Amino acid sequence: MNDINQVVAGDLTYLSLFGKRYYLFCLTDLYSARIVGIGFGSTMRAQDAKQARDEWVKLRKKKNLRSCIHHTDGGSQYFSGLYLKSLGELDVKVSCAENCLMNGYAEQRNGLIKHHLIPTVRDLHGDELYKEIKRIIRFYNYERKQENLGWLSPVEFERKISDMVDKPIHELHKYIQ
Repeated sequence: MNDINQVVAGDLTYLSLFGKRYYLFCLTDLYSARIVGIGFGSTMRAQDAKQARDEWVKLRKKKNLRSCIHHTDGGSQYFSGLYLKSLGELDVKVSCAENCLMNGYAEQRNGLIKHHLIPTVRDLHGDELYKEIKRIIRFYNYERKQENLGWLSPVEFERKISDMVDKPIHELHKYIQ
């Protein structure tokens, strides 16, 4: 990969907060490691996955997503009629992992969010809890420095490479069984 909007990986994770279970859908651009869309709710509905997809489209713009690979672990939400129809409108390529090991980038990102960032959440409910989740994602995208991005945050990395002709190449690790 040598630019954003080439591969986006999606996954959902459950979060146990204050005695309730919630579900967080994340779409991550694999080149910049930026979380480009989230969906959040108390059920695992395709509608929440589509919320993440809609944020991605709003951020990146439909015309820039043509031929992008949309990769997930094959959860039912990602193969619902609602979600597949929304992807069809984008002219993206759909890729599906055979198991969670083939979706390692998304799994790793979810683990970081779940085990390192979510524990900072205070006892909030409803819209306030959603705002706190958005704050955490904003922190991850704008402030959390990453070694593989030259110790830049995902957004800083995207800004740095935006005008570069010869952008750094990031190799994806291939899953081999």
